[in-house]
Amino acid sequence: MRIRVLVFAELRELLGAPELALEARPGATVGEVVAEIASRHESFSRRKFSTALNRRYAGPEAALRDGDELALIPPVSGG
Repeated sequence: MRIRVLVFAELRELLGAPELALEARPGATVGEVVAEIASRHESFSRRKFSTALNRRYAGPEAALRDGDELALIPPVSGG
């Protein structure tokens, strides 16, 4: 199945693109897709971020379906 992964801010710079198109096995979870990305980009695994599945916050156990949109959202600070 095909998953669209959106990345923001420092994660975008780290991965070198605003989004990724990934193939995942049927029934894959958010955590498995994040682990796959981390295996391709060593420094990615040391970053903190939240995940959203189809524009709703989701944990690593959330199951993905074909065509889903997964967003990786780093913490935001300001002043």
